[in-house]
Amino acid sequence: MKYNPALDGLRAVAAFAVIAYHCKLPMAWGGSYGVAVFFVLSGFLITSIIVQAQRANGSFDFAGFLGKRIVRLVPALFAMLLIVMAVQQLFLGHTEYQGAAYSAAYLMDYVAATGFAEKTFGHTWSLAVEMKFYLFWPFVAVWLAGKRDRAAVLILAAVFMALWGWRVADMLMFEDTTRTYFRFDDRLTGLVLGALISFVDWRPGRALVIGCAIALAVQLSINSSVTVAMILGVTIVEVTTAVLILHLLAEQSAISRTLSARPMVYLGTISYGIYLWQSPWELALHDYFDPLPLAIVVSIASVAAAALSWHYLERPLTQWWRARPAATAA
Repeated sequence: MKYNPALDGLRAVAAFAVIAYHCKLPMAWGGSYGVAVFFVLSGFLITSIIVQAQRANGSFDFAGFLGKRIVRLVPALFAMLLIVMAVQQLFLGHTEYQGAAYSAAYLMDYVAATGFAEKTFGHTWSLAVEMKFYLFWPFVAVWLAGKRDRAAVLILAAVFMALWGWRVADMLMFEDTTRTYFRFDDRLTGLVLGALISFVDWRPGRALVIGCAIALAVQLSINSSVTVAMILGVTIVEVTTAVLILHLLAEQSAISRTLSARPMVYLGTISYGIYLWQSPWELALHDYFDPLPLAIVVSIASVAAAALSWHYLERPLTQWWRARPAATAA
């Protein structure tokens, strides 16, 4: 698929929204929705890549796809886990081996849903959600590639509504927002919605984008119920992100030009590393700073760590993978 730099810029916005939330900036509690933005983007990009490859070649390299994801994501995660554990052991005399093991096994989503109190590596729950998606979704996407776009949209719309209903029922039945916030099955809605828009050829007007943004801002400013946040808030963010992606793909605007600016694109490129490192930095520094200076320091430290990870670990490994004789476009 054609590269769109504005989507990297959107990743950067999501990453810093998470930092603002974790650092407890005033009026930034909605930053907890940043992961929902990541999920919609992932669903859109992964499905687009697979469907286009399947339709163009009549086949898709599942092993190559999964191998690329592993090479791109796993070493950076393991590096963060090992470095943080080493620092904890050196300065604190102990480390969170159990949490690191759950993170390394990509199980933190369901572990966190049980109420397991993991601070340092708890943020890896979203990585566990995405990895599970990578494992099974290629088979679904290949099947959908054989359908007409309209049929694929209708199928995914039905799946999205069923998953949304499951999340609502799960929350109302058990009255436990922890379950629905972290679990893979309860967070599939954003990934499926992202997949849905990969089959949509629609040029949304700017008024609709602005309307969705206003709806999101209003919801974030007035919502004080965690239950409503999970039932309504996450859905609004998912739909807003989906519409915004379509807007960015369809036309050049002030929004797309801002998100396509070189600094935004670079930050979006290293956003995976930013997300990996922001939580350990915040936990290490939150006793020494007020929220605003904490957010600034954590942002700078996270960008620095992410840049090192990208230039000396993630990009070299990705380039090595692509240079292999058996490398594919996946």
